This record gives sequence, structure tokens and C-alpha cells, in this order.
Amino acid sequence: MIGHRNQRQSLSLLFGLLTVATVIFFLSGCRGDKNRSGDPGTLSPLGSKGEESARISGKNLSESLAFYKKSLVVLLRLHGEANAEVANTYEKMARVYQEQGDRDGTVEYYGKALKSLRSVYRRDHPAVLQTLKNSADAYMDVGDVRTAIGFYNEFQLTGASLYGPTHEEMLESYEKMGDAFVATGQPLEALKHYQNWARSVQKSPAMGKRHPEMARAYNKLADIYYKMGKIPEAEKLKDEAVGIMYPSTGAVAGILRPRFFVSMRSSDLKRNRAKVSYPDRATIDFGSRLMGLPSKRAVRVVPIPVIDEHDVANVEMARVQQGKGLLFYLTAEGAQRLSQLTRDGVGLSLVLEINGNAIGERRIDGEIQNGQLFTFVEIPDELLEKMVFSLKETCRQLNGGTRLESGGS
Repeated sequence: MIGHRNQRQSLSLLFGLLTVATVIFFLSGCRGDKNRSGDPGTLSPLGSKGEESARISGKNLSESLAFYKKSLVVLLRLHGEANAEVANTYEKMARVYQEQGDRDGTVEYYGKALKSLRSVYRRDHPAVLQTLKNSADAYMDVGDVRTAIGFYNEFQLTGASLYGPTHEEMLESYEKMGDAFVATGQPLEALKHYQNWARSVQKSPAMGKRHPEMARAYNKLADIYYKMGKIPEAEKLKDEAVGIMYPSTGAVAGILRPRFFVSMRSSDLKRNRAKVSYPDRATIDFGSRLMGLPSKRAVRVVPIPVIDEHDVANVEMARVQQGKGLLFYLTAEGAQRLSQLTRDGVGLSLVLEINGNAIGERRIDGEIQNGQLFTFVEIPDELLEKMVFSLKETCRQLNGGTRLESGGS
């Protein structure tokens, strides 16, 4: 009898060990990255590009999260908090929470992952740096920009020696750092990081001065110069960006470049000044510009575009009850800017200029949240279709051959 009981206990213990081994093997197999390979050049992409790996194949987000929670219980019993697989599970849980839009869960589990990794590896280990970068991106995503700045700064201080200043992850961190300072209303600080980004792209053996990444850097630098009132410098950088993305001989002068300007609140010409709030909520103080429409009506506007050709993903001709017009589909950044502008600027208007000629005006009567901006234009209908074709070609070139599918309102 005792022998049978011992046999059953042995079988039970063996089954338990096999179950644990299976869980650990599955987790290791799901990892799919090379954090601990010691070769920073082979690390998988970070941030939003890596979020999909948090979802287990064949399972939805909730099912994946439930599995990770059960696995975590086993791993913690085996290893405690200071363990690489525990940290990996924490991070995957954080990514699931991030995809679910759960701010508290995202922040909590990235914090747990970092704490666990730091107790296992030295601070400059690739696994620590990757999770540090992911944490910074997550804080940006949930709107805690100041904390994100701290994480990006720590990542750059340690990562510069490991990755080198021109590594793609370092380049992304320079850009994100600039974005973070834009979001906190510090354009001068943002300028420093965007300039660092541009210099590093130029020096990169894999990129260089004519790479699309350079166009993106020029475009963001131009936006900062606009905010500083340095309009000629901004226009020059915008031209450089277009020239990179649209390299055909003579094309820069021939493409259609749509830009929207916002009207002034005051018609008092003696003041001749206007204030506009950007998505970073930094207030800008500029002079004004009088724009004449084909109907001979003039509108006084702030002389910097709030939406330009780099913010437009696609253009379609659209018909509403009052007639035909142009429907602009904006990029994510353009849509964000439009949303804030139309929320705060009710009663103002947006004036559309194409290649220096004002051709349409759209009154702001409420917030536009879907990134789709419709406006009537003062041109004959027979020219409208040709204009749409040319605008589409501009969008295709400036967005690297991609286009946003139209449809829906």
C-alpha cells in the first residue's frame, strides 16, 4: 500500500514538473526576440512595432493576458522577481495592456519589467535598454510625457556607447525626445533633439542626406522654425523635404503643394498680430498676411501653415448638397493638429492655398476628430478633377508611395 502511495506521489510530482517545463518552454518559444543575444544590431524593432508579439497566436488580447497571468504565478514561484523570463512576461503583459488602452496596467507592468531586469543585468545590457525604450514609448502613448523624457534621456545616455549614435533605435529616440518637448511646449529643447536626429541621419552609413528619414527630420525642424517665427528657414527646410521625397528633375516646382492657414481673431489692422495654439499648446506670436481669394474677397491670416503637404495622406473629390469640393485625408499628426485647431478655433476659418494661390476657405464650426477636412474651392469644376489627380500624385510621392484609403466620414 505504501509503495502504491509513493508511486502515485512520484507520478504526481513528475506530472507537475512536466507541466512547469511545458509552460517555461512555451514562454521561451513565444519570446521571439533577441534581447539577450548581446548583439544590439540584431534586436527586434521596439515600441509600437513590437506590440503584436505580445498577443499569443490564435488568442485575443484578453486570452493572452489570462495566460500570462497564470504563467507568471508559476514563474514567480520558481524564480522570484529577479529573473529574465519573469521580466519578459511582465513586459508582454504591459504590451497587452497598452493595446487594450489600459493606462494603469501599461505603466505598472513596464515598471515591474524594468525592476526585474535591472536586478538581473547591468544597466547597459541590451535587454534593459530595450525595455527602457519600450517604457518611454509607452509613457508617450499614455500621455505622461515628462516621465517619457526621463526614460528617453536614460536610454540615450547608456545606449549611445552600446548602439552608436546612428543606430536606428537611437535615431528614433532623438525624434521621440523632440516630440516629447514639443508636447510640453518647449520648442527650443525640441529643436536641439531634432537637429541631433538630422545630423545623425546624415552620418548614418545606411541612410544619408537623401534618405526619406532625412525628409521627416527636415519637416519637423521646419515646424519648429515656424513656431519660432523663422519663416524663411522653415520654408527652405520644407522644400528640402519635398525634394528628397519627390526627386524627379524639376518636380519640386511642378507639384501641387496644399497648405491651410488659419484666419486671425482680430480684424484690427493696427495690431497686425495673431496668436495660434498648436497641439503642443505653445503660443506663437506672429505678424499677419492678407490672402486674396478668386472671388476678390481677402482674408487676413497667420502667415504660417497649420497643415501642409506633409500632413496630407490622400485627396479625393467629394460632393455635398451645396456642390463639389476637395476632401483631404490627413496623417495622424495632421489629424491631431486639426482636431485641436477646430476644437479651440470655432468661428475662425481655414484658408486653402495651393502653390501660393488661395483657392478656398472653410469656416470652423466644430471639432473635426476623424482627420478628414472638406473644403469648397473657387475653381471651375472642369479643372477640379485634374487638380485632384495632381494632389494624389504629390501625396503618393511624399508618403513614400503609400496612400490612405478613402471612405467613411
